[in-house]
Amino acid sequence: DLAQDLPPITWVWPGWIPCGMLTLFGAVPGAGKSLVALDLCRRIIHGEAFPDGTPVATPGAPVLYVDADAVPQITIARAAHWQMDTRRLYPMLPEGDALPDFGQDADRDRLVEMVYTVKPALVIIDSLSSVSSKSKNTVEDVRTLLGFFSNLARESGVGLVLIYHVRKRNPGRLNAPQFTPITLDDFRGSGHIVALARSVLGL
Repeated sequence: DLAQDLPPITWVWPGWIPCGMLTLFGAVPGAGKSLVALDLCRRIIHGEAFPDGTPVATPGAPVLYVDADAVPQITIARAAHWQMDTRRLYPMLPEGDALPDFGQDADRDRLVEMVYTVKPALVIIDSLSSVSSKSKNTVEDVRTLLGFFSNLARESGVGLVLIYHVRKRNPGRLNAPQFTPITLDDFRGSGHIVALARSVLGL
């Protein structure tokens, strides 16, 4: 009976990135997480189909990119190389020398204000490892941080993608397969990080 009154799940990218929920996107360092995330932004902005051929539901919608790794020049250079319409690409940049720290109320308020002002279809947090000075191994710290992102996604209805590192692979022996499946156990830190995400993607 309750299910009849619940709204259906809506998607930024059907089957992959839900609206109003957290998506965790993990890979080893250097695998190209930021490139893929920016490419998803490009597809939304320009109305180009997603990698599986699914059309974009909101072509031309703005996107918000939180660069917490202090290299916005790389993101801007990539966007220019791809000839992205940067009028719809909204970066959240460091204020002065301080990186965004969503363990602090001021930066949380700034992100909330940007989301409700810009009304993006997609928010990228790049990366979860860098957006808080608090521990990623303590359940309480993780629950507080991810609770903030989860509430923001739910209340604003945006697709919110958290980029995160997985553990480096040890091939163990010669002739070991180059690529092995990523499992939930590969995500570093508290298991609560995976538990709060509704979609978990591995690259």
